Amino acid sequence: MEQDAGSYPTAITFHVAAAAEEMPRHRFGPTALVFSYWLSKAAGRAAPTRPDIDPAEIPPALGYIVLWDVLENGARVICRLAGTSLCELAGRELRGRTVEEIHWDRPGAAKLEFQRVVSTLEPDYVERALEWTNTRVYRPYGRLLLPLVGPTERAPAAMLLSIVDFL
Repeated sequence: MEQDAGSYPTAITFHVAAAAEEMPRHRFGPTALVFSYWLSKAAGRAAPTRPDIDPAEIPPALGYIVLWDVLENGARVICRLAGTSLCELAGRELRGRTVEEIHWDRPGAAKLEFQRVVSTLEPDYVERALEWTNTRVYRPYGRLLLPLVGPTERAPAAMLLSIVDFL
């Protein structure tokens, strides 16, 4: 768990279960749906490719999905497409922004999480409180980050798919 200096836990980070059925659906409905979809598209491979993924095939999650371009082996990760619900909550268009710009409240930690998924091809799930200022916690959320491989089907990931679910 991440901790602020002498205060309260700010995040729970863990690797997602190997099977979507192991994720508690009462809490992870859209997240479990996206994870199950990703697993089905991976079809036994480490991860699916970008052409395997069509966000329109998972309409309940559409507004909360983000596709990320991975550049320079993960040194730069840029939002290619963000669901309208997320953009509305952020109060701005997220497309074209870096991980650090979007996760301004913890840019270093977010970038490391994204880089780990890029290099290992392992999904990552984190629960956090969305913080708009240093003192005010706004809203808890969960974020599942999934790798998408390129034509070689090996690391590093070519793109990332994420779903943000407010708890």
